[in-house]
Amino acid sequence: MHPVIDQKNELLPYAALVRPMDVLILIFDKVYLKDINSAMSYLLTAAIPKCDSKKEQTQFRKFNRWQQMLFRTLHVIYCDKKTQLLSGSKTLKASPISFIKSETNKKIVISSMHHPTELLKKLLKACPANYARIRLWDWMDRGLSNQAIYKSQADRDAILYYYQLCAALIAAAHGLDNPFIDY
Repeated sequence: MHPVIDQKNELLPYAALVRPMDVLILIFDKVYLKDINSAMSYLLTAAIPKCDSKKEQTQFRKFNRWQQMLFRTLHVIYCDKKTQLLSGSKTLKASPISFIKSETNKKIVISSMHHPTELLKKLLKACPANYARIRLWDWMDRGLSNQAIYKSQADRDAILYYYQLCAALIAAAHGLDNPFIDY
């Protein structure tokens, strides 16, 4: 049974828990990864002035980097699945993926030439999905409260749309990492 996905994407995060691969395909077939990252980076620009402390600003910046790594990993999984579907193969190929994470001017390689699902597990261990959803909500709340940047209702609606996509991608990551859900 496939979950019903409504036109406004309001049920997308819930569907992603049950059918994560279907939701990845649905999202990445319609929206470019660069557009999601761009919208969320713009939201970060709006959220930073509304933070209560430098520590909170740093947390939002770190979360933005983590989120971009997670979404890139999910995009690689999506591309592998699309290749698998087009070729008729039964198994996902192990696309190598690597990221460099910089903290305090020191570069640390998180993963080098690992299968994307291994990297997904590492990313979710570093920031569990439940915590990521809370941070995403805080980020959106701070950003939308910045009336100087999001002046029109259309701008706010666009961010809500991207928030729903991001919440669904985080839920899909959790669904893919959960061994009890068959995808």
